Amino acid sequence: MSCANGIATAAASCDGAGHCPPGQQQGCNAYTCGASSCRTSCAADADCADNGFCVSGVCHARNDPAVWIVAGTGCGSAGPSIWPLLFVLLAFALRRARRRAAAALVVALAATAARAQSASFTVDRFQPGLGAFDVLGVASPETAPHFDWHASLYTSYARDPLRLVAVGHPDEVKLLHGQSMLHLGISLGLWDRFELGAVLPLTVAQRSEGAPMLGGPVSAPVATGGIGDVRLLPKATVLSVGGLVLGAAAPFTIPIGRQDAFLGAGAPSVTPTLLVELQDVLPVRLLLNAGVAVRGDRSLGNLRVSSALTYGLAAELPMDVRGHRLAALATLAGEAVVGQGGEVERPLELLGGIRWTALPGLELAAGGGPGLSTGYGTPRYRLFFSLSFSPAILSSRRPPRLPSIPARAIEELPHSTRVVSAPPAEPIVVSRTIHAEPELAKIVEDHVALLAPVLFARDRDVLLRQSRAVLDATVSILRDHPELALVRIEGHTDGHGRAEYNLGLSSRRARAVRVYLVQQGIAPERLEFQGFGSARPIASNDTPDGRARNRRVEMVIVQRAAVAALPGSGGE
Repeated sequence: MSCANGIATAAASCDGAGHCPPGQQQGCNAYTCGASSCRTSCAADADCADNGFCVSGVCHARNDPAVWIVAGTGCGSAGPSIWPLLFVLLAFALRRARRRAAAALVVALAATAARAQSASFTVDRFQPGLGAFDVLGVASPETAPHFDWHASLYTSYARDPLRLVAVGHPDEVKLLHGQSMLHLGISLGLWDRFELGAVLPLTVAQRSEGAPMLGGPVSAPVATGGIGDVRLLPKATVLSVGGLVLGAAAPFTIPIGRQDAFLGAGAPSVTPTLLVELQDVLPVRLLLNAGVAVRGDRSLGNLRVSSALTYGLAAELPMDVRGHRLAALATLAGEAVVGQGGEVERPLELLGGIRWTALPGLELAAGGGPGLSTGYGTPRYRLFFSLSFSPAILSSRRPPRLPSIPARAIEELPHSTRVVSAPPAEPIVVSRTIHAEPELAKIVEDHVALLAPVLFARDRDVLLRQSRAVLDATVSILRDHPELALVRIEGHTDGHGRAEYNLGLSSRRARAVRVYLVQQGIAPERLEFQGFGSARPIASNDTPDGRARNRRVEMVIVQRAAVAALPGSGGE
């Protein structure tokens, strides 16, 4: 008996009839030759033919699809599968798949090998929102004012977001070794309650290795760049109660992306999503998204991409560092494919970063983070940078001309639409030959007196555009007078309606004014707010003029400090 070059030859012997037949030969198949015969088990890869793998004492050919599994490159710890239970307001639970023996996994993967292989799904898990108040990829239920638009540019780099991993073996194939993306987006506020955004994703560069063992479009390296599916993001604010804001969104995709390079799905998808935000209750602003992505089925090896439960949690902590407006950002986002128990169908990613308001209306952000699971598209790490621009906020630094509105004109507005300041103590004198702009705010003893109305949407805490001039005048006063260390924004209503409702409405509107002033660069620690409802009238509620005077916003100077400058007092 002898063995050479993967062929075992049995010893020849006389057959008793005077003949010597040739020795019988047998191929060793996946094994190499031993001392005198084919091996039937392996202890190392060297015992396997054609660079095969030795897994649990059994040799497998490298091109055997059953040896390989599709995966991302996150931490893959035990925790990711229970994250949705902590952060999503949906009644679903994910059962963690038990660890399978290598042989059992090989059998299961062999059963899926007959599926048609596809690259028609999006690997990029970083899908930033475009709303004016969104935090990275987590959407806010807050919407921009009517016809205010917001533009942004996001760049990101993901390391090893998609791999083929050999079962029980360290070898792997980088289906996507690195992916550099560019997201161009714009959003528009409508009727102070709705917002519509659009995002065009572009792959600037991506590197990949071919996987001939899987066949199909991934047999060779995929394209190094291209356009992804366009995403449209309509959303609406549904309810605002105290610091809790609820909204709904229905992002959907238009399939124009490349289907042979993990950039396009080839079919539209829609993701109805619940949006929740908690404001001014904790030191941080919290956002929560929970939805269902409805899309077609795609398969690649053991991976099945289909309809999934999606979730995201975000936190934003505003800071002031040496007069610079900063915010610390953190997001946790992922999904769980419906009906699939494998880790590869449960991508999960953590991101953190810093946002800097370089100018009112112009923000820069940068950061990164790791993948927390081995789900598809989950990278070893991701880096991002963004630039966003809100021209309405930038242009509002110069208040437009806004004459004082008489009480009669204010009274003609719908009830609960107006909150007006007290009328000016002295008339504004304008020369017949010099057209001066009216004075909109000034310091009077212990108040910052507002000399023009602050207007809100009907029965809501959404500031109307007409209010910006007087509020921007207030911003100028606070910047020019850093000694005003603490100012309380007080909201008041007239006597119509239930006292409890009026109290809540006045508080929310006072908070909205504070939010606007902070957005314009005033340090948050210099501002507080309180609503008094109809408890502090300054005129009779029995006449239209009296009710108009009672509906007001007041700025009370609570604390003065003898310092040269305070954070947020001015200067860019």
